[in-house]
Amino acid sequence: MMILGRSVYNLEDSPARRVALHDAEGRPIPGVFALMRLLPKAITEKMLKPAVRKAKGKDEDAAEEAILRWMREHVSKALVDTEGGFGWAFDDAEGVKAYAPFFAGLTVGEGVTFDSKWTEALKERFFIDNPAVVGLFLDAYKRLAEIGGREREEEEAKKESPSLAG
Repeated sequence: MMILGRSVYNLEDSPARRVALHDAEGRPIPGVFALMRLLPKAITEKMLKPAVRKAKGKDEDAAEEAILRWMREHVSKALVDTEGGFGWAFDDAEGVKAYAPFFAGLTVGEGVTFDSKWTEALKERFFIDNPAVVGLFLDAYKRLAEIGGREREEEEAKKESPSLAG
């Protein structure tokens, strides 16, 4: 049997894979990883359609917002957790107020780790507030997808190699 590709129908069936996070310049952030899963094609297409429709329209602001929303939704669904100390500090009272529901006892200037704290509500809030971070996770997802593609190609090459039994 030749495996031509991989798919999952349920997001929960897609295993999380460890991917190094890179900074905005593309350098690995030492010891910090995202646990991400590849999304089923049906989910990505469903999320992408509204963004594509808006992008084809004449309203550039609406198109940009639709693309940003797609990026946030995509990363939110793909991100399972982080490892190694994905840390963040909130340097003002407004930030502390906004994130206190997610981090008990949070104080101004205090650093917290998001590792094992990611909930859907935290992702939604944090990704709206920090679009540059969405880009870091989207970069990790793209690298994960490339790894998956290479693995499929390697698997296919192994299946196609001539047998010595001939």
